[in-house]
Amino acid sequence: MVYIKFQRLNYQRPNIHYLAILFGLTDEKRTARILETVLRNPEIPPLTTSFYKFFECDVLCRCGFIEEAFAEIPVS
Repeated sequence: MVYIKFQRLNYQRPNIHYLAILFGLTDEKRTARILETVLRNPEIPPLTTSFYKFFECDVLCRCGFIEEAFAEIPVS
């Protein structure tokens, strides 16, 4: 199962939580908790791979943070 309970949350791998949201494995309450404790938490190191950055931006868009998601996309 992709989703890990918050008692054993591995903050070094936020991508698994993003995938849980995208695959519909979280309800509204858990999605809000992931947004608060992982995605919008400045203490969590940012993702460094463009592959998982895509999923992070997708989660941001689906959760209503569209401007923030587009700000993360590099313009060359």
